Amino acid sequence: MFDSLTGLKSSSSPMNLVPKFETQESDISAFSSYDDQSIYDDLPTTFEEFVNLLDQLQSQLDSPTASPIQDNDFNLENQQNDCAFSSSPNSSEDGSFIFPAKIRRSSSSASSRKSRDTEPCGVCGDGAYHIHYGVLTCEGCKGFFKRTVQRGNTDFTCKKKGCCDISFLTRSLCRPCRWKKCLDIGMSPNVVRSGHLAGRRGKLPRRRSYL
Repeated sequence: MFDSLTGLKSSSSPMNLVPKFETQESDISAFSSYDDQSIYDDLPTTFEEFVNLLDQLQSQLDSPTASPIQDNDFNLENQQNDCAFSSSPNSSEDGSFIFPAKIRRSSSSASSRKSRDTEPCGVCGDGAYHIHYGVLTCEGCKGFFKRTVQRGNTDFTCKKKGCCDISFLTRSLCRPCRWKKCLDIGMSPNVVRSGHLAGRRGKLPRRRSYL
């Protein structure tokens, strides 16, 4: 009986429960013959090989097989944007954005006021709001006329014999023709302040009373 118990204990020990694996000599020889250096055999060792590898990768990326994925991603992004845009409270069914009533009224009033108050400049045709030196002109032609009179340099000579077309885009190309057109439409050099009054705005200085 004691022998049977001893045999039972020996057979039920933890070491006996672990499965045993038999290793063949062929596996050991194959593993021992494996060279770790073979992993790096395919890597480029020179700069030219590295450049060729990059070219191959770039050609694979540029191949037509990658285009459907990009197109699908682009379409998915557009669908998400369309859903987000259509779900906004200020968008209509056709996709057009609906401005609030207050913004529409302010924008329409501003555009109507601008179209009502703006007239073409007599010199270059740009938008003009006020009369400067006797004629309705824009701010650019007003400054040009003022600087020319204050500097006293009015002896211009046109290279094209005074045949230049003065417009918003060409007004800075020919000073003689621009100055001539300012005088032709009636701008008065006598109104421009010069001397110690140049650059002043508003009322003229009062004379001192010595009484």
